[in-house]
Formats: sequence, structure tokens, C-alpha cells
Amino acid sequence: MAPLLSAIIPSYNYARFVVRAVESCLAQTLADIEVVVVDDASTDESPALLAERFAKDPRVKLELAKENRGISGNFNRGLRAASGRFVGFCCADDEWLPEHAATLASVLESSGAVLAYAKARVVSADGGPVAPGPGHAFSGCPDGEFFERLVTSPNLIPFVATVFDREAALAVGGFDEKLRVLQDYALWFQLARSRAVRFVDRETVLVRWHGENASSGGDGRGADRKSEQLKRDAVRVFEDLLARDEPLLRERGLDRVARRRLADALRRLASRTTLARRGALVRPPRDLAPAALAFELPRLRARPRAGALRMNGNSRRLRFKLLAACTASAFALAVGEGVVRLVHRDEPGQLQGGLMDDVFRGVRLHSRGPVHVNSLGFRDDEDFSEVKPAGEKRVLFVGDSFLYGATLRLDELLPKRCEKRLPGVHAIDLAWPGWGPRHEVAAWRRWGVSVQPDVVVLCVFVGNDVMESPEDVEFFMGPDGELAVVSKVARPHMRFLRCSKLFRLWETTAIYQYVAHKDRGNPVEESDAEFVERLYWKVERLRLEQWRKGAGERRVLADAWRIAETSLRTFVAEVRASGARPLVVLIPDEVQVDARKRSELCRRFALDEKNYDLEQPQRRLGALAGQLSVPCVDVLAAFRERGSSGGLYRDVDTHWNAAGHELAASLVAPAIERLLR
Repeated sequence: MAPLLSAIIPSYNYARFVVRAVESCLAQTLADIEVVVVDDASTDESPALLAERFAKDPRVKLELAKENRGISGNFNRGLRAASGRFVGFCCADDEWLPEHAATLASVLESSGAVLAYAKARVVSADGGPVAPGPGHAFSGCPDGEFFERLVTSPNLIPFVATVFDREAALAVGGFDEKLRVLQDYALWFQLARSRAVRFVDRETVLVRWHGENASSGGDGRGADRKSEQLKRDAVRVFEDLLARDEPLLRERGLDRVARRRLADALRRLASRTTLARRGALVRPPRDLAPAALAFELPRLRARPRAGALRMNGNSRRLRFKLLAACTASAFALAVGEGVVRLVHRDEPGQLQGGLMDDVFRGVRLHSRGPVHVNSLGFRDDEDFSEVKPAGEKRVLFVGDSFLYGATLRLDELLPKRCEKRLPGVHAIDLAWPGWGPRHEVAAWRRWGVSVQPDVVVLCVFVGNDVMESPEDVEFFMGPDGELAVVSKVARPHMRFLRCSKLFRLWETTAIYQYVAHKDRGNPVEESDAEFVERLYWKVERLRLEQWRKGAGERRVLADAWRIAETSLRTFVAEVRASGARPLVVLIPDEVQVDARKRSELCRRFALDEKNYDLEQPQRRLGALAGQLSVPCVDVLAAFRERGSSGGLYRDVDTHWNAAGHELAASLVAPAIERLLR
């Protein structure tokens, strides 16, 4: 009766390892197994040693050939000599661990798969551990993706860690004897094209790496020959694959990938540096595939050594031209940067610190627009001394674009309006567009402490500040209409680029703005006004979604709230440690204030206002302020009362107009006055 599995051990001149390989197969926990040793006419003592040790063992079948047929021929000799339903190859310098055969045979029997494979542990010649390197980093893939991964990637699996259906292998002709390196790769294509493959995520074999492996090429010259043969085999494998299975590849969307792999193999094979290596190759081999011959024959006609010299000369000239081009480009950019810094040294720039996290050490603020700033970059009338004059009261306002007020005069902003209401008080506006809680903490450490304020007013905009708290993610509306996040880590190069004034000047051009901000789903003919209005509603839609009932329990938003609350606790603690008194002002979003805007937003995006808790951020932040014993000014109720009769926000802008700042000052100034008493 035929055994369930045949362990085939191909050997050639491996007398020092082959006995251990045979013994590892005989030590398998699977009882229904035969061991077939096929020696490919070895010239060392392998045949005699095998005959002496195993000739009388009924479990071992010795096939000692008189004629060398090469690796693939010897594999096929073993395949035909075996009688098991499944076969596995244990190369003469490798070993199977005891559970290998039982584990993989069981997987094949239970699943009906044609091939099962496991992981391999790489060891040295004496069995010691070896760190996997480029030649033996074996890994698996999801079972349903095996064929696709074969097409798109190099060979995935160690040959010795496989067990497969013997009849299926014989039905496709076994191993291609024209291939000397990738014979197993070619067979996997034929087996996996129509039947399942299973991966066992366990190490079940030992691959011995000793520098003389058939897969390593041995010494430098052998490695060169092996590399050359690998390229030839790759050409043949993908030519045969496209000729045999092109309809299947096209059906699975892999035909272009296979053609690209073939083209890459041809290109590597036909390179002069390979074909004319040291004058060694003067004529094409007879067994090279026709497409490869057509590709490389013109290069082979030249004298190899002269061709190699010409290639070296062309390569040197090409490298010189590329180096010259790179040098010229770098010089032009350096000159351009210098000119821009010279000509535009007083022109508005962009805050560099806002793009960093430790933010602001050694950084100077620069104005974003045609607005008056002091020498530190803040929107203040004059350069204030860091040494506070005797008797002066200082109130520091920290916030984002609401306080910066790029479209308003300085005297129209909340800090200066509070200053007018509080005689003897100097209000300092420390705000910058785009700041969130973590930036405000860093700004306090960098500049705020040094101005020695008596009161510090932290203005929290509930529309943005929570979502802007995480450093490494950015919120957006997902395709399902819910909040989603995208990592900012994918764009670290922008931090470096924005250190350049030349790049920041380029960002202001119409071309950059069109490419960077254009919504590709809208007509090109859209006017600036239409774009601004559409962007306004998209921003408000995003802000509204964070107030959907239950949204705060979702992980992405819960994490943002945790970070924001931590930043606020840190801010309050550090302000108190400096001797100043903190005050929190909650700035509402326009949609929270204006019922007409809210209705229009719901109409545009088919939303139900009942699904949103519009007061949720004020309640949560107010509760936090209460826990910290910090006075909190919530202007939402007053803004709603006034918002029904008069506008407090700029049109399609989301920021306060002058009336909004005036109303806020009437509410904030009394709270400041109480803290100054």
C-alpha cells in the first residue's frame, strides 16, 4: 500500500550533511512515510555512505544515479521514484523538524489544498542560529492571495518547507529541467493556478546556511553565475506564465504586472554590465528564450571588453551630467532663496513654530497678512518691555485666529476693547491662526511667562480646538458621513519646506493654490466666491459632526478630548505657578449661534438637527473649568440673543466681526476686573 507521504532527499556531494537529513526524515512523528534519497552522481563519498547506512533500512529507498542530470532533473527523478500521495523535498544540507510531515500532510488532507508550506529556521553549518538575510527571509501570505503574490513578488517560500500533491505535480510535467534556479517557483505557478494553497505559521524545518548552498552560489564567481542564471530563469518563468495563463492573469487583473515583471527581467538580463562582465560572455546561450535573445543580441555582437569600457564611459558621463544638473538646481534654489529673503525680508511670512511641536524655541513670529504687528510678531500697538513697569496691570490673551483678527483693525479686537474698558490695564494679544491647545501651552512657555501677566485669558474656540489637539492626525468627513482621521505623519517634508521663504512665496501663487486646494469633484469654472462659500459649509459640516449625540464616545474624538483637556489642565497649572490668575473664555461657533445658518447647513447636507447636542462642548469645558476652580465666561447665550437680530460673524468666514468682538468684550472685561481686584 502506498504511503501517505514521501520525503524526497536530493543530494549532490553533500556527504557531510546528507545522513543528518535522512535521519531527520526518519524521525518524523508521521508513521505513514517513506524516504527517497536521490543522489545525482556525486563524486564524493555520498553514494558509499548512503549505501552503508541505509541500504538495509526498509523505510529508505536509495536512487543512486550514474549520470548527473542537474538540480531539476534530480528533483524529477525523486518525484517519479516516490509513491506517496504527498511529497516533500528535504535538501541534503537541510533538516525537517519532527512535526513537519504530520503537520503539513494533515493540512492537505483536511483542506483539499494542492500545496502547504510552513516557515523555516535558518541555521549555520553547525546548527547555530543565523539572522535571516536577503537570501533567506522566508515568509508567508494570506492563503487566498498566494497566486497573486507569486506574480507580484519574488518566491515567497523555502522549498524545503513545502509538501504538495505528487499526482498534481506530475500532471503538469514536474519541475522544468530548463530552469536551474527557479524550478520550484515555476512549479508553484502551475499548482496554484486552480487549486488552494495553505500556509502554516510555524517553523517546521531547518535551512542550513553554509556558503556553499545551491541557492547561494558559493564563492564570488559562483554567485555571479547564479545571479546570471537567476535572471535567465526569471525571463523563462514569466514568458511561460504569460503564454500559458494569460486569460487567467487578465481575469485576475495581473496581466500587466506579469508583463512588467518579464520586462524587468529582460532589462536586467540585457544590461551591458551583466552580459559583458569582464569579457566573460561572448555568445548567447542556446537555451535562452527567444524574446530575451531579441532583446540582448545587439549588445552581444560587440566585443565584450570594449562594450564594457564603452558602458563604463557612458555611465560616467551620465553620472557627471546628473551631478551637474543637481548642482545647478541646488545653486539656483539657493540664489532664489537669498533673493527672496533680501527683497521680501519685511514681507509677511508664515509661522514656522506652528508646524513644530516643541514649538517655538528660538522661533520668531512673522505676520501672515498685511496687518500691523510688533517686533515679536504679535498684534500689539508697541513693543512692550519684558520688565513690567510699577503699577501696570497686564492681561495676556492667548488664542487662535479669533483673537488674531487678520481682517479687522487692532482697536476692533477683543483684547484692545477690554483694555479700553479697564483703565490702567495693558492687554497683550498672544494669538496666531491655527493654534490649538498644545500650541497655546507652548506659546505660554516661550513668550507668555516672560511678560509677567497678572491675568491670563485663554480663549477656547469650541469649533476647532478639540479636533486640533492631536499632534499626529487630522479630522475629515469620511465617506460614511462620520468623523474620520488621517495621519499627518505622511507629510513631514512640509515642515522642512516651509522653513524656506522661497517655498512660502510659491505657496501664495495662484497655481499652487489651485493645485493644493481645488476640489477635483467640482467644475473648473467655479468662481472664487463660490469656492469660498462651498468651503465654508464643508468646514461647518465637519465642526457640527463632533457634536452629534454619542460622537464623543468614539475613540478618535474621545482621544482628541482627552488631549485637549490635558493641555488645558497643564495650561492652568503653569499659569498659576507663575503667579498669574487664569480665565477661560468659550468662543462659540456660528452654527451654534445663528439658527438660520444652522437650518441652512442641515438643509444642504440633509441632516436632522435633533441628532446634535449643540451645547455639549460648552458644558464639558465649563465642567472642566469648575473642577479646576477657574472662572469661565461662556458667551453662547448672549451671542444667541444678539445673533437673532444682528450679525456677529463675518459673512461666510466663521470669525467674529467688530460687533462680535465688542459683545465679547462687554462680557469678558467684567470677569477680568474681578480677578484684578
